[in-house]
Amino acid sequence: MPLRRLSAPVIAAGLAASLLSGCAFFQGDDEPAPSKPVAPVPTAQQPATPAPDTIMPGAQGQAAGRGPVYELPLDGHITPPVDPPDAQRLVGQADAQMEDKDGKGPNSQALAQALALFDQAMARGSLKAREALAVYYYYGRGTGRDPQKAAEVVKPAAQAGLPMAALIYGQLYNNGSIPGGGAGEAQYWYNVARRAGCAPCMSSHQEFLNSIEAKLNLPSSKGQGDLASDPIVLPGIADDAAGAKREYAVLGILYPGWKQVEQHRVVENGRQLDQFTLENAQKRRVRVYFDATDWGKPAGKGGPGAK
Repeated sequence: MPLRRLSAPVIAAGLAASLLSGCAFFQGDDEPAPSKPVAPVPTAQQPATPAPDTIMPGAQGQAAGRGPVYELPLDGHITPPVDPPDAQRLVGQADAQMEDKDGKGPNSQALAQALALFDQAMARGSLKAREALAVYYYYGRGTGRDPQKAAEVVKPAAQAGLPMAALIYGQLYNNGSIPGGGAGEAQYWYNVARRAGCAPCMSSHQEFLNSIEAKLNLPSSKGQGDLASDPIVLPGIADDAAGAKREYAVLGILYPGWKQVEQHRVVENGRQLDQFTLENAQKRRVRVYFDATDWGKPAGKGGPGAK
């Protein structure tokens, strides 16, 4: 059966579906939620420092000739860097080799040429080429299936915040292809993928949020929680104590094994948010947001769904 070209959206959708099916490790993890929920601290007492909204080059610039070092922001949208022009040209040529021709897909020669062009682009600093090559190694398309090679190739692109690269890197941790990180590392990279704009990742994560509502007996929620602009909303909360209890229950499921290092009440666009900073065993940190604006407000009195 001929190989058809895997477009980026198709690959991302497939991996995101795989991500969602891999969420069993959350649902089966009996790790308790972080202990002793604490009422959020008022903004006036502990204001939060805004995080940068883009990827900033690391202080060391070039690392041992391997290209720029990128420091991902703790929260906010991630804007990946753009490939150099000559690398973009090579990636475009490689993509052209993979075009579906008369419904037959690329032949073995075209596939080999595409992989060679991606290699050349990668040597010229292309992160998109790394992202593409990782897919071929991950699935064994035109080359032997080699998850370890995929991890090696895609790591710099994931660290720079390319959404599919981060998704693949997280999946490799999730399925054990990369040892030593497990679920905690997987969740970090899934978070990066969502914040970098991986639409299938966001939809899969929302499905997962919906699925844990039944397990935790929580009201329906919405929002990813990755951004202050898209917090997790838990309607029907009577007061801060009830809200904190449910927040910790959700955090214990979404980030099993992570520990809380900070909690603040912040105000964004007139909404009151609980901002949690969590850290995994590898010392990676993420922020999770909950909307606390309507806690204690009955529906129809300024609460969710009020006209």
